[in-house]
Amino acid sequence: NSVDHDAIGAFGFSFGGFTSLYSAGLSESIKAVATIGAPVRLRRAFSDIPYLMKQRTFQWSGCQSDAEIDEMLRKMDVPSVIQNIKSPAYVVHGLADDVVSMAEGKLAHKWIGRSSRLKLVKDGDHTCSAQLDELLPELFDWMHDQLH
Repeated sequence: NSVDHDAIGAFGFSFGGFTSLYSAGLSESIKAVATIGAPVRLRRAFSDIPYLMKQRTFQWSGCQSDAEIDEMLRKMDVPSVIQNIKSPAYVVHGLADDVVSMAEGKLAHKWIGRSSRLKLVKDGDHTCSAQLDELLPELFDWMHDQLH
């Protein structure tokens, strides 16, 4: 099978959601992007994550210290990249998320602008796990509509 380059969508939870947003800001090939619980202020998020998650960040990034991570994240210029998203975006965030502040979802929505849709989920935790049976079909239907 081949990839239809006119119909590429990106979707992810948490850091995968951030990666989806960041990728959509870097590539106009991504025609729709959706996230659940994505952090967008990574420098702040990194300073608040538990020790084991920091260790995983060192592994995937190749960085050796908090200072190196901070420098890498500063160079990424996340606001400018996310503001560059041209595709429709669907940002979902749980109102009971105790991992990534709801303010992150609102900020992503604001940075993306008019092509963005924001859904705040009452009682939704970090991944809106109790609401996924309803959310995922809605998100995937939306994604399908954007890509066809």
